[in-house]
Amino acid sequence: MPHAARPLIPREYRLALLAILLGLAVFAFSIAAALAGEMRTLQVGGVARSWYLHAPGGLKPGAPLVFVLHGAGGSGQRAVRQYGWQALADAEGFVVVGPDAATPFPDRPADFRTNPRVWNDGSQRGGRHVRSSDDSALVAAMMELLVRTHGIDRSRVYVTGFSSGASMTQRLGQEMAGRIAAIAPVAGIMIPLAGELPRPLPVLYISGDADPLNPVAGGDVAMPWGGSFRKEPLQRLVERWRDLDGCTGAPAIATAPSLKIRTWSACRGGVEVQYVLVQDHGHVWPGNDARSAGRWTGPVNRHAYDATAKAWAFLRHWRLPAS
Repeated sequence: MPHAARPLIPREYRLALLAILLGLAVFAFSIAAALAGEMRTLQVGGVARSWYLHAPGGLKPGAPLVFVLHGAGGSGQRAVRQYGWQALADAEGFVVVGPDAATPFPDRPADFRTNPRVWNDGSQRGGRHVRSSDDSALVAAMMELLVRTHGIDRSRVYVTGFSSGASMTQRLGQEMAGRIAAIAPVAGIMIPLAGELPRPLPVLYISGDADPLNPVAGGDVAMPWGGSFRKEPLQRLVERWRDLDGCTGAPAIATAPSLKIRTWSACRGGVEVQYVLVQDHGHVWPGNDARSAGRWTGPVNRHAYDATAKAWAFLRHWRLPAS
C-alpha cells in the first residue's frame, strides 16, 4: 500500500506560523484603528454641525483634548490630518477634533471658491448665515460631549487654528478662558471683545513675515473671494494679549535661523504670551502643509518651523487652575 503523503510543514510549525499570522493581523488592525478617524454631527441651536474626531487606540482616562480649527474654505478633517495633528495625537495620547465652520449658503455644498466654510470670529465677515452661526456654542457642546464619552481632562483642553480658524481661536480664548487652558493661533486676526478675561490665558501666536493675507504691518488686504479687509499690525495684536494677561516689562527676544521669537513671561498667573515670526514664510501652516507658494499664500519656508510640534509643546505645558 502506498504511504500517505506527509505535510510539507510539520504540524507544530504550522501552529506556530498560524499564531504569528494571527498576531500580525491583530497588529495591523490596531494600527488601522489608530490611524482611523470618524466624521460626526452634533445638533447646536437646531442646526446639524459636522466635525471630525480622532481618538487614538488605548487612550487613557484623563487625556487632553485639542481643537484644530481650519482656515476659510477648508474642513476640520483636512486640517487635523494635513497639519500633522492626527499623527501627533497617536504619538502623544490625546484626542484631536476638527469641527467644520458654517458656509455662506447653507443650502449648497461647501466649496472653496463659491461657498467656503468660514468661522464667526466676530469680524462680521462671511455673510449673514456665518454671522448668525454660534460657533462658540459648537465648541462648548463638543467639549462637554467628549468629557462624557472619552473622559477628557477638563483642565487640559486646548485650541489652535489657522487663518479664519486662528481668528476663531482668539475669539474662543476671550470668551472661554475659564474653560480653555491655552491657545495657539496661526496667521489670523483678533477681534477684541468687551470685558476682561476670567483668568489669564497662555497664548502662542505664530505667523509668517511674508504673509500676503496676514501682513506684519497690517493694512487693507485683498481677499481671495473678493473685496478687502483692514487688518491691524501683528505687533498690536500680540500686545492686546499682553495687556489682557497683565504682562509687564519688555519681552525676551530670541533669534534662530529663520525665526524671531518674543516672549512675555512676567504675566498674571504665571502665564506666557509668545510671538513667533517665521522668516520668508507666507499664508501656509508652517511645517506640515503640503501646499506650494502662490499668489494668495506667498513664499513657503518648509523647514524653518514645525508649528504643530511647537504648538503642542507650548499647549501641553498649561492646565486650568484647580479652582
